[in-house]
Amino acid sequence: MGTACSYEELAHTADVGMRVRAPTPAELFACAAHSLVALAGATPGEATQQRQVTVEALDAESLLVEWLNEVLYLCESTGAVIADVRVTQWTPTAITAELWLASPATPPRGAIKAVTYHRLRLAEEPEGWLAEYYVDV
Repeated sequence: MGTACSYEELAHTADVGMRVRAPTPAELFACAAHSLVALAGATPGEATQQRQVTVEALDAESLLVEWLNEVLYLCESTGAVIADVRVTQWTPTAITAELWLASPATPPRGAIKAVTYHRLRLAEEPEGWLAEYYVDV
């Protein structure tokens, strides 16, 4: 993960969310995958598997939700967490990425059911890209 990526948990009365910033859309989507693992409270151990994932959607906002839900599904179905992400192709309606999976060094503190469209935000700003998303826990 690049050093220009950042994310922070968003406080809200009944929801849990993240704000993610990165210089480009591809880096933003990679950072968002890492933020989802951090939101769950997990930390990856040594990467042991590599997967290629492609997700398509109607627009960039939907792509973010579908992408994060695919990452969530991959983690839940394998019992692994994301150790690293390299986006190899990004358009506003499709993403292809290589994901490295690892057994969790620190297991998740709780289950995330899904990433939602509630209060979803994806925008290009003067200093880079911003995304805000919330999850159903």
